[in-house]
Amino acid sequence: MVALAAIGGLWAQAVASYWSQKTAKDQLSQSRDNSEQEVKGQAQLVSSWVDMREGRQVHVMNRSRDPLSQVAFYVNSGSTGAARATHRYGVKLIGDLGPCVELVYDEADFRVLGSAGKSEKLKLPTLRPELDVYGRDSFGIHTYLRVPWLNFTDRAGQIWVRKAGLLVTGAQAGDPSEFVRPNEMVLGEPAVREAPGCESSV
Repeated sequence: MVALAAIGGLWAQAVASYWSQKTAKDQLSQSRDNSEQEVKGQAQLVSSWVDMREGRQVHVMNRSRDPLSQVAFYVNSGSTGAARATHRYGVKLIGDLGPCVELVYDEADFRVLGSAGKSEKLKLPTLRPELDVYGRDSFGIHTYLRVPWLNFTDRAGQIWVRKAGLLVTGAQAGDPSEFVRPNEMVLGEPAVREAPGCESSV
């Protein structure tokens, strides 16, 4: 009986030790997740997208209650299908972006500064009247305007990049040269709006 009691005690101790270690591991993992979320806190509230509902518009939004600095993005345009063409353009430098601000760039306002210093209209595939909200016309040709790269610096001085649907640090982002053609700068002044949902953000 004494031996059985001793074995039972060792078993209980082993189980308790296992659950204690598992709990500690889970807490450490949760702590790391919380720390990562805290680091990304402001960066997660910065985004860009293209709205196809009214022509084509590029939106850049800061839903945080702190400003951003060194904000810039790149633009790609093109089409898929029978008339395939792709144009890659250089950076549109915003500079500082205030808190709770949304910038809206209309495609008609984009300009490209070429190597000769001449400002030209952005080369975008022609929109047809029958084009749907996904950019497809009745012949199956898909036209697009994209923001493949958005970079900015948060309140802590950390550089962030949104690319290919990911949010990464500047050190992890790599080289943006695949999105750039030399001596071309996207220009144009945006409409400025108040970012929705900012009152509940960090």
